[in-house]
Amino acid sequence: MSWSMGEVCRMSGVTSRALRHYHRIGLLEPERIGPGGIRRDEDGEVLGYLEPVGEGRYRPVTPFGRPLDGPGDEDSARAALDARGLSYLADPWLLSLPGREEPIRVRIVEVSPERVRVANADHGYQEANLGRVFLLDVPETERLRPAGG
Repeated sequence: MSWSMGEVCRMSGVTSRALRHYHRIGLLEPERIGPGGIRRDEDGEVLGYLEPVGEGRYRPVTPFGRPLDGPGDEDSARAALDARGLSYLADPWLLSLPGREEPIRVRIVEVSPERVRVANADHGYQEANLGRVFLLDVPETERLRPAGG
């Protein structure tokens, strides 16, 4: 389970300033970094999160938890999110379904902190109409993957 910084502050009685200080001095490692995520400057749209993977190392991940690049320092992980922007949302994706050997081709329709909505874009999948929406809980890293890799 993940909690926002505000939730941790309310539950613990510790200020956000103190939590940031604890992170800077190495006493506390957040699950992911960013004020609600790393945001695009021009419109505030969430690009993704920084997932701690070791001391001073972070992996940039999509808002639904899929890694976008390998681990690096905080600046390089932020730069990877900035460089990729939201272009990955337009990329083709594959969704594995229970009881089906081959994944189906989908397109991402909407991403929120709680859910990812993807739509069927697979003409060969006869069990559902094109455009049928599947709801996936976040983080989703097992069933949903880029079609190119």
